[in-house]
Amino acid sequence: MIAGSALAKQSKQAVAGLVQKRFASDLVISPKTGRSIIRTGAGGRSSTNGHVVTVFGCTGFLGRYLVNRLARDGSHVIVPYRDEDDMRHLKVMGDLGKIIPMEIHLRNKDSLEAAIRHSDTVYNLLGRDYETKNFSFSDVHVDAAGVLAELSQKHDVDRFIQISSLNADINSSSRFLSTKAQGEDLVRSIIPSATIVRPAVMYGQEDRFLARLA
Repeated sequence: MIAGSALAKQSKQAVAGLVQKRFASDLVISPKTGRSIIRTGAGGRSSTNGHVVTVFGCTGFLGRYLVNRLARDGSHVIVPYRDEDDMRHLKVMGDLGKIIPMEIHLRNKDSLEAAIRHSDTVYNLLGRDYETKNFSFSDVHVDAAGVLAELSQKHDVDRFIQISSLNADINSSSRFLSTKAQGEDLVRSIIPSATIVRPAVMYGQEDRFLARLA
């Protein structure tokens, strides 16, 4: 009986140790929508920071590193994709249920809206340095950016981050740079508080810069 009582006491102590204390600092109220963002856990990959983030262009070079960082910080990350094979490597970047794949098409507005509806942050990493028979620079850099900004505004997304390009200029002789600048202006006209990021040439593992030179 004594041994049984001691075991029961140890079990109660173990369960009590698993109960998480909540503090006011764990609760964040969105200034735009008034929605509550609640953090749980000790922080990191196996915790939840309360944010739901959509990353368009997640299957590209920059996208994979961004998804990895967001999931590592405890965000729920929605990864829109066109080809399932292109996003398989993203599934293991977060704990079960943290990486949420959603099939989209740039000309299917309903699919884009479904990927944004529940998010509080949207990243637009969509971009191409070459045109295809299906999508021109204007289709991807301007029209798609405008649609994503409109949908984000419609669903009261707290933050919209537009990834542009260094030296983006409407008057540039480069169609790539001029359409990037047009996309910036369109996004700002819809969401004045949008964050515009202008990266230069990016390099790292599996890039198309140093790897191509090598």
